[in-house]
Amino acid sequence: MNRDDSIQAAHGRRVVYVSSHLVGAPGAVPDAAQLRGLLAKRLGSGERLSHAGNGVEGDAEIARVGDQWRLSGTMCSAGAVATCVIDYAAADDRAWAESVWKSLWCEAKVE
Repeated sequence: MNRDDSIQAAHGRRVVYVSSHLVGAPGAVPDAAQLRGLLAKRLGSGERLSHAGNGVEGDAEIARVGDQWRLSGTMCSAGAVATCVIDYAAADDRAWAESVWKSLWCEAKVE
């Protein structure tokens, strides 16, 4: 499924949903740290992960949901946020899920 601001892909029991959002207004664009601070508060009680590099920073959590695992996370840059939900069945797929989340890159056109 592909929309203007999101995409969903599936392969077997691996499912990835990614969405992007612009945040702020001309002259009032929040930086990555501000956005990250706000969004990290919304994570649940699962195991926490964090990542910073290549102009982005974000947080995620991993939790068991029914008979599968779920990584829910965000990656932030100045004026933009990418969100993702990654479902996977096998604990062995955790490294793959983390690498997908860490690969998210978002950039707003600041005018």
